[in-house]
Amino acid sequence: MQEFSVQGLANLAWAFSSISLQNMPLMHSISSSAITRLGFFDLQMISNLAWACAKQLYLDITLMEAIAARANTYMTEFTGSQALTSLAWAFATLELRHEPLLHAIAASASANIGCFSPLGIMNMSWSFAGLNLKDETLMPSLASQVISKLSVFSPQHLTLTAWSFAVLRFADLPLMTSIASAAHSTITEFSLYHLSRLAWASAVLPYPAS
Repeated sequence: MQEFSVQGLANLAWAFSSISLQNMPLMHSISSSAITRLGFFDLQMISNLAWACAKQLYLDITLMEAIAARANTYMTEFTGSQALTSLAWAFATLELRHEPLLHAIAASASANIGCFSPLGIMNMSWSFAGLNLKDETLMPSLASQVISKLSVFSPQHLTLTAWSFAVLRFADLPLMTSIASAAHSTITEFSLYHLSRLAWASAVLPYPAS
């Protein structure tokens, strides 16, 4: 693997993972080579490598710790949503509750929250819920974006976002009122699975008394 550039390593890991082709020996080789050269990875390469490891369910604690440390050095440079979301999703999928990194991701995401699509909002909220980590800065930022972009949320986006807020016990009356209204107007588009998840979220986060 030493003949690959750092860009080549990140691209190779991403390519195999994006087509759901699991190859643990390959991931081990990429990991062994990448960990000695992470200092040359830019933020997109770091994000792609972390995402690939999670997609392959390849857990190398030493590599992920190094990815977290390297990502932290770039955190103030994140200006979009994809790399941040991929990092959070990767650590959640691998069940790695790396709080310093996750809180840094939350701060950067909150500063760039307007860039997040419904998919990005759903994945970011799911990642923090999956790790049972309620960041008091991130959650209100995500809630405000859900409300402002509700018209373009699909049933899946709406349901999993509501579920994530419920898992974290983050009650927000304007958010839940908006979600209920949106769900009511598009109820025929929801599957039974989505309806059951949404009903559970509504039960866990009852509307505060007015």
